[in-house]
Amino acid sequence: MKKILFIIFLLIISGCSSQTIPSLETTKCIAQNSVLYVSQGCIHCVEQEKLFGENYQYLTTIDCKLEPKKCLEAEITGTPTWIINGNKLVGVQDIETLKRVTNCA
Repeated sequence: MKKILFIIFLLIISGCSSQTIPSLETTKCIAQNSVLYVSQGCIHCVEQEKLFGENYQYLTTIDCKLEPKKCLEAEITGTPTWIINGNKLVGVQDIETLKRVTNCA
């Protein structure tokens, strides 16, 4: 019985982390078409970062704790916030959504 529960647990966990890290090409395309506003200590920002893995470094990011003036000018009220084609997407965005709205699909 314990083995069955353990297998079910593994299947549930693997299903929760099924999203793959985007390719470098896709990440660079998203970066060219967006700005990501984040804030140190923001757990949702960390979650967004993890979706990109090592490729996160290629995104155009502005940290609102380090550059508050830029965030005020952009009227950022919460992080993470993406600005794409003049539109704001507030909260963690999945890779498929970002690919679609940046035309990087």
